[in-house]
Amino acid sequence: MTDQLDAEMTGDPTDLATASTIDLDGAVPSQPRSTPTSIAAIAAMVLGVAGFAWGLTWLLIGISRGGTAVTIGGAVSMVLGAWAVVAGFSLFVRKQWSADAGDVTFLGSAVAIVVFGLLSAAASGAGFGTYLISVVLIVALLVPVVLLRFPAAREDFPLKGQNRLAATIALWSIVSVWTLPTLGLFLASLREENAVRIEGWGTIFTDPQRTLDNYTAVLSAGGENDTPDMGQYFMNSLAIVIPATVIPISIALFAAYAFAWMDFPGKKLLFVFVVSLMAVPLQMSLIPLLQLFNGGAHIGEVTIFPDLDLTGSATSVWLVHTGFGLPLAIFLLYNYVSGLPADLFEAARIDGADHYTIFWRLVVPLSVPALAAFGIFQFLWTWNDYLIALTFIGTSNPDAQPLTIRLAGLSGNRGQDWHVLTAAAFVSMSMPLVVFFSLQRYFVRGLLAGSVKG
Repeated sequence: MTDQLDAEMTGDPTDLATASTIDLDGAVPSQPRSTPTSIAAIAAMVLGVAGFAWGLTWLLIGISRGGTAVTIGGAVSMVLGAWAVVAGFSLFVRKQWSADAGDVTFLGSAVAIVVFGLLSAAASGAGFGTYLISVVLIVALLVPVVLLRFPAAREDFPLKGQNRLAATIALWSIVSVWTLPTLGLFLASLREENAVRIEGWGTIFTDPQRTLDNYTAVLSAGGENDTPDMGQYFMNSLAIVIPATVIPISIALFAAYAFAWMDFPGKKLLFVFVVSLMAVPLQMSLIPLLQLFNGGAHIGEVTIFPDLDLTGSATSVWLVHTGFGLPLAIFLLYNYVSGLPADLFEAARIDGADHYTIFWRLVVPLSVPALAAFGIFQFLWTWNDYLIALTFIGTSNPDAQPLTIRLAGLSGNRGQDWHVLTAAAFVSMSMPLVVFFSLQRYFVRGLLAGSVKG
């Protein structure tokens, strides 16, 4: 009603036509419902009923067999199914908020199936039928999303994209479901060994058996070889991560500026060559690099690369991370630096600034979002790395091992101490979380670096 009065006062016929079709409750009753909207609504309700029934089945199975994960998974499926039914019915009656909420619900559910369904099937060695069901569900969930983008369906929801409340509720609901595994991991880290083995983490509210012994085992020294405490491994990881993050960013920003704003022979060919290095498989390069660091490279009696004797040191690990991180860093930063206004650089040159001054006074301050975005990625990749650290350090030098190797050793010879890993996972997560939340305000801007010019 308010929109209609505003349209009448302004005299805009387009606004008046749009406002006259919107009722006070957010529905659009003045025109027949389009076919795409009807199909999307029916598909959403059918999928919701099927998901609710599927979840109820697994909920009952989990309760009867005492499976906490199955019980919670069934309950989550029931919640998502019920919400899909509500979204489908709201689409049928053309509630304005249902289009935004439906998009978030269906896309979020499809992504959840991809991450949890397909990856879990691959990890458990499931048969072809499991993959087929997952693919069918993903396609079925994407059908309403596609249908709601038809021109006829858009006319049913003239305010699509403007009502954020329902989309926000749906998004936070999916986020809550998505964080359940992390919540389960945290609660399991606070439970005694027998409680984790027999009951799982779901019974922590009825049978607490809470303890901090898991964290004590992770943070304390000891072990068969009297291994150092977690603090030393934590510092070892920082000794690898900090150079492997700072050095690629520093070199890559210099290279990105040169490729973007300096002219020299073979610039395009060299840029293509550098970017093509991203296609080099890391796993195939580890052994040649290990031999290079340990014995050097020789052709007959001529030494091409000296023996640096880096095996078993943190230096060899961050050198490898630096080398393999540089191509992506140069590519991302080039897209950002080349998108900076050319008039800014021309004005600086007119004022007498050389390349060195332009780089430090203009490029570096303006490139902070892109630097932060790549810094987060590089930090996480390096911090969570296990393969490179195991290859170049291994067990030859325990004093230089990073946190990931220490955590892998906590599980025991037969993997029987996995309850300790739940606590170790949260100890390992602390530093990446600090880095991410410190730089997250630059993260989205950095991801979009170079995507829009002008």
